[in-house]
Amino acid sequence: MKRIYVLLAMVAIAGSAFAQTGQVEPEFQKKVVAAADLYKAGDADGATRAFEELYRQNGDSADVLSWLGFLYLKAEKAADAIPLLEKAREKKGDTKDVLNNLGNAYQKAGRDADAAVCYQKLTAMDSKMYEGWYNLGNIYLRQNKLSEAIDAYKSGIQVNPNDPFIYNNLGVAHERSKQQDWAAEAFKKAAEMRPDNATFARNAGMSLAKAGKYEAAVPYLEGLYKQNSQDTTLALALANAYAKTGRIDRARAVYEGSQDALSGQKGFWFNLGVMREQSNDLNGAEEAYKKALEADGTDQDAMNNLGLIQFKRGHYDDAQAIFEKLVGLNPNNRDAKLNLAAAAAKNADYDVSIKLWKDVLKGEPGRSDIRVSMANAQWIIGSQAEAEANWKQVLSTDKSNAEALNGMGLVHLKNSKLPEAESAFTRAINSNARFVQGYNNLAITLERMNRKSEAIATLKKGLNVDPNNKDLNENLKRMKGSR
Repeated sequence: MKRIYVLLAMVAIAGSAFAQTGQVEPEFQKKVVAAADLYKAGDADGATRAFEELYRQNGDSADVLSWLGFLYLKAEKAADAIPLLEKAREKKGDTKDVLNNLGNAYQKAGRDADAAVCYQKLTAMDSKMYEGWYNLGNIYLRQNKLSEAIDAYKSGIQVNPNDPFIYNNLGVAHERSKQQDWAAEAFKKAAEMRPDNATFARNAGMSLAKAGKYEAAVPYLEGLYKQNSQDTTLALALANAYAKTGRIDRARAVYEGSQDALSGQKGFWFNLGVMREQSNDLNGAEEAYKKALEADGTDQDAMNNLGLIQFKRGHYDDAQAIFEKLVGLNPNNRDAKLNLAAAAAKNADYDVSIKLWKDVLKGEPGRSDIRVSMANAQWIIGSQAEAEANWKQVLSTDKSNAEALNGMGLVHLKNSKLPEAESAFTRAINSNARFVQGYNNLAITLERMNRKSEAIATLKKGLNVDPNNKDLNENLKRMKGSR
C-alpha cells in the first residue's frame, strides 16, 4: 500500500568567477559581467538573450559557454546545454561549476554514467562540495547502487546537514536496502525540516508505520488524512496505525467514513469486520465478513472469523457449515479443524469431532486440551475405555488438570467407587475453583454416600461461581425437597 516518492532535484551552480585567460577585450568582459548580473537580479530570460548574443560574438569564451550552458540547463534544455558545457570544460578545465552543471545536463539527457564521472571528479576535487555528493547520490540511487548512494548522501549531510531533500533521498536508499528503521529516521528528519511538505510527511508516516513505530507515524498520517480523506492508501495506513496503538474506535471511524472509497480494496471488509468485532458489534462484524466473502469466496480469514461469530452466538449449525467449508478449502488448517470439531461437538456430532481431534493429535500428541475434549466426547458416546485411557494419559503429564480429574471421577462414580470419585472431583475443584461441573459431580457423589448436607453445601458453592447453572439449581432444588 505504501508508496515512497523520490525527490531527485538536482543542484545547478551559476558561475561565480570569470576566467582571466586568453585575449578578452575589456568591453566584451564588461558585457559578460552585465549579462550575469541580469540573472542574479532574477531576469533569467534577459540573461539568456544577452549570453546568446555574446556567444554569437565570441563562441570560444569560457565564461559565455559556462553561463549559457548553465542557463539552458535551468531552462530544461539539457541537449543544448551539453555541448556548451563540454566546450567550456575544454577551455576552463575541470572547474566545480562546469563539472557539476555538465553532470546535471548529462543526467537530464539520460547519460548517468557520464554524469557520475563528473560528480566523482567534483567530489575528489573538493570533499566539501555538497552539490557533488547530492547529485552523485541521486545517480547511484537511480542505478540501484544503494550502498554507494547511502555513502554519498551521508557525505553530503556532513557538509550540509540542513537540506531536507538529501535526507528524503537517503530514506529512499535505506528503504530499498530493507533498512526500515534507518529509512524512517531519515524521512522523519526531512519532514521535521519541512513540515509544510506533504511528500516528506507522507514518506515519514508510511515509513514509520512500516518500521512498526505506529505512535510516531500517527501525527503525520492524521495531518495528511485531514487534507485528503479520499486517499485510500493513506486511509488504510492511518486506520492500521490507530489499530496498532489501541485506538480501535478511531480506526473504525476512518474505515466507516471512507467506506465508499475503500470498499473496493482487498481486505477492507475483513479489517472492518475485525474492528467491529473488537467494538463488540457482532451484527456489523457479521455483515462485514459476509461482504468480504462476497468479494472473495475463498477468503479463509473472513470465513474463520464469521464461523467464530456464529459459534459465539450459539448458532452451531451455521458455524459447523462454515468450518466444514474452510477445512475443505485447506485440509491442513489445524485451527479450522479444531473449530469444526468444537462446533460439531456442540451439535452432538461427536463422531466428526473425535475424528478431527484424533487427526490433530497425530501431529501434536502433547495437546492436553484436545485430548481432554476428545475423552469427554468418547465418554458421552459410550467409548468409555478410550475416554478413561485418554484422561489417564493427560494426568500422566498434568496431574492437576481439572477436566481430566473430573473424567476419572466419572469413571469411579460409574464403577461405584465412591471414595475414589469424591477424591477425584475434590481435586478437580481444588485445581480450578471455577470448574462448576466438578461441584455438581462432587455433590452427586456425596449424596450417594448419604452426606446430603455436604452435597447441598457443595452445590451452593458451585452456584456462587455460576448462579444460573441449570444442573446445579435443579439438583439443589431436588435435594432440598427430599430432605
